[in-house]
Amino acid sequence: MQRAKRHTSCVVYPFQGTYMHAYWCPSNVARPDGKRPTIITVNGYDGTAEIQYYTIARSMVERGYNVLIFEGPGQGSTVRFNKLTFMPNFEVAVTTALNFVLDNFEVDATLLYLWGESFGGYLAPRAFAYEPRFRGLVTNGGVYDFYQGMLCLLPEFLLNLYYTNATAELNSIITSSAQHALQLAFAVNYGFLGFGVSTYSDLLNAYNNYNLMDSMDRFANRSVFIYDPAWDTLLGNQSQIFLANLPESTYASLVSLDPYRGTGMHCGVGSTENINIAISRWLESQM
Repeated sequence: MQRAKRHTSCVVYPFQGTYMHAYWCPSNVARPDGKRPTIITVNGYDGTAEIQYYTIARSMVERGYNVLIFEGPGQGSTVRFNKLTFMPNFEVAVTTALNFVLDNFEVDATLLYLWGESFGGYLAPRAFAYEPRFRGLVTNGGVYDFYQGMLCLLPEFLLNLYYTNATAELNSIITSSAQHALQLAFAVNYGFLGFGVSTYSDLLNAYNNYNLMDSMDRFANRSVFIYDPAWDTLLGNQSQIFLANLPESTYASLVSLDPYRGTGMHCGVGSTENINIAISRWLESQM
């Protein structure tokens, strides 16, 4: 494989009275077919653009793909410095990023792909549904209903408190537990930042806006790749639920690799390159 000369640029572009931060990663690798596709990546709940450079962009640039990695509302620098929180209609952010690429770089407008990771498995499909210029969608993994996925992580007694509106007790238990559980503390505190709320019950209520129930018909006759990690303990079977709700006319591929190769956990964090190989093969089949 020809090695890519990396010329990654840090870029910013206007968005809703402020700006968004991104990295433009062009490829100079000559592909056998002479084509130069472009991928726009969508981060997750707490990811950063820099992480996606190492997990996605570096690998795909070597394969002849241009890549734009951006931090949208609720993510990374955009929420920390510009105070823009998550939005259910994430196509607003993605369309802005796509327009920036098309207006500022020489790319093939017929070979545009959208790639979402983790919570981006909701954000990217939502944007893809309302942005017809993308040729295909990659989700790692797919998220049909983020609210349902998060509620399924709660023990029954906490669900009962939530469903009976015993919010004071629920919030007190979560606040106390977060003092002793690092993962819970990070998930809750970042949720407060990313969604612009201040209590755990309000965070759960905010999750309720993030589902694809009213968008699924927009996937008809379009191409979707879904990676389904075998041991995903964060989003469970959301990839399979997403697949089951796609229209019959969707050109959908659900892939789950051997978890003992390091690809079984959430987003396949143990071996992202093995997943990138599977995704790149699917992308090649779309061209």
